[in-house]
Amino acid sequence: MIVFNLGKSQTLEDALRIHQRIVQLHGNQAPIILVGTKSDLRNQRQVKSGDAKAIAKRLSCRFIEASAKDRDLTENAFMTIIREAIKMSQPAKPSKRSFWPFTKKAIVRT
Repeated sequence: MIVFNLGKSQTLEDALRIHQRIVQLHGNQAPIILVGTKSDLRNQRQVKSGDAKAIAKRLSCRFIEASAKDRDLTENAFMTIIREAIKMSQPAKPSKRSFWPFTKKAIVRT
């Protein structure tokens, strides 16, 4: 979870450096979400939601806004990172496409 202050654009730049370092150390094996904090302080906001979402998309991670005053959004950030970690730890699902060359209809009994 990489956290930055929506009221200070410099913290988003710091978050980008942190993301880069995580990728250097762990590749794409670490679940990452970008969390913008202090979303309740709308009049002090320097980072627009759309800009943060675009950056998160470029980084291939999710973006969530949160505020300590709004406990639900904070809990949502933690639940999201847990779900991402679980998803990454599960083995890949097998393809739905069957490798058997015949379907049940193609088998003819004589």
